[in-house]
Amino acid sequence: MNDKNLADEGLPPDAPDAVLRLAGAILGRWRKHIGLSQEEFGMRIGYGSDMVASVELGRRVPSVSYLIAAEVVCDAHGTISLLEPHVRQRPRSEQEVRRAEECSSALSYFAPVVLPDLFVIDTDDSTTGDRTWLRRGRQILESGTRICLVLDQAVLLRVVSDRTAHGHQLQYLADLAERPHIVVQVSPLDGGEYLPFTAPVTLMQDGDQLTGFVDAGLAKYWLGPEGAREAERRFADLRSAALPPRASRDLILSTVDRIGR
Repeated sequence: MNDKNLADEGLPPDAPDAVLRLAGAILGRWRKHIGLSQEEFGMRIGYGSDMVASVELGRRVPSVSYLIAAEVVCDAHGTISLLEPHVRQRPRSEQEVRRAEECSSALSYFAPVVLPDLFVIDTDDSTTGDRTWLRRGRQILESGTRICLVLDQAVLLRVVSDRTAHGHQLQYLADLAERPHIVVQVSPLDGGEYLPFTAPVTLMQDGDQLTGFVDAGLAKYWLGPEGAREAERRFADLRSAALPPRASRDLILSTVDRIGR
């Protein structure tokens, strides 16, 4: 059984979202239509009854393989297959995104406005929830996971707290850039290059699987396989136009000096 093989998209938020509830209800209706119990249905599609029950309640994300198997067993005439893009592209919770980051073997970030949470320095005035993620983020940074960050120079210049704290944050970023598995590049304001992204983008590599999401502010939207490949291509263009890592670190440090004056 594939009970431990969670969905391609990871775990859902604590409270089931509307898309997962609808997908679960449709799957449950089809299972009942062909007269199978949850245990029988699970045996037919290669999953345990607990997984089937959780999916039908909207508490677990049905993977692509789950939906394909359900489509075949139910002979649903494409009805179940139509659920796949809606399940995959639904807005994601912070919990899902962070778990996906923790499981990745390589991470790439584009930051046009503010630094991604992974690169934010741990401060004593952080909230409890944020501090929990900051501790887990440090584990990612220390794990040797290959990480690439490309940020717009405006992120360096935008003081989001007081100047002293911002200077410490930039110094921390420069220190991270010295680590052999972390690459930090800055896209300069006077570079004259068109930025290929208009919103924060994260790409995650897990073995041969490439995934990612776009942060639209109010929600994070997952990229499908084609979208992730296109984002990877644009990210490569972004890196080629940005300052090299050493020049980027020098720019970060010069900004620290300027802020400290």
